[in-house]
Amino acid sequence: MLLTNPTGGATLTALKRCTVTVCQDDEFTGMLDKLTGLIELRKSKFVVGSSTWSSQFSDALTIEGEVDEAGEDQDPATMDYVMHFLTIPWKVLFATCPPTDYFGGWVCFGVAISQIGMLTAITFVALGTSLPDTFASVAAAQQDEYADASVGNVVGSNSVNVFLGLGLPWVIGSIYHGGDYPFPKGDLELSVLVFTACALTCFAVLTWRRVYCEGELGGPPKAKKISAGILVSLWFIYVTCASMKAYGMLG
Repeated sequence: MLLTNPTGGATLTALKRCTVTVCQDDEFTGMLDKLTGLIELRKSKFVVGSSTWSSQFSDALTIEGEVDEAGEDQDPATMDYVMHFLTIPWKVLFATCPPTDYFGGWVCFGVAISQIGMLTAITFVALGTSLPDTFASVAAAQQDEYADASVGNVVGSNSVNVFLGLGLPWVIGSIYHGGDYPFPKGDLELSVLVFTACALTCFAVLTWRRVYCEGELGGPPKAKKISAGILVSLWFIYVTCASMKAYGMLG
């Protein structure tokens, strides 16, 4: 290497020539090879798409645990087994969706949209709109000092779902048909009554928690379990009553 014409105030000393030798760092190379091999070994876990139906069914029927910080597989926990057996019918059902590699993913997109459309006729599809709000509220509860954000998010988001899902069709129908809206209420009366009763019960639970637990969220373990049990049972009560009414089991 020949050094000439220094700039920026630098000057050359008597030593004007030097030899630079590039050496291979065996330790760094070994670490890089190990990291590359680990990435190749684990990259399949991070692949969103699929190439064959067999791999999709295999993934649907396989119970997998978490991956630790070192990239090693951990044995499935008890909850992993429970959730796997609870969701396996849905996993197998959606494994029938064509792989994403077919025709650039368009076949998968079309079939997935159709499957989602069929599921909208199932009552439990409400979980699909409520669970994201629940997770957002959990994050808000963990990061905020007060319960305003978490409770307000669940109430507000579900209110928007109801207002848009029920109110908007009524508004459009009333405008289209004029002042005389000819369609009967059907099973809506019972649904509104049951929902109102469940909502009042929920507010009673929140009020009780404010008085005896000094907060709408958290508190002693026993109070948390009791509150969770009551609120979850309200959802089952509403779904059961609405389903029985729809099938003519209630007057």
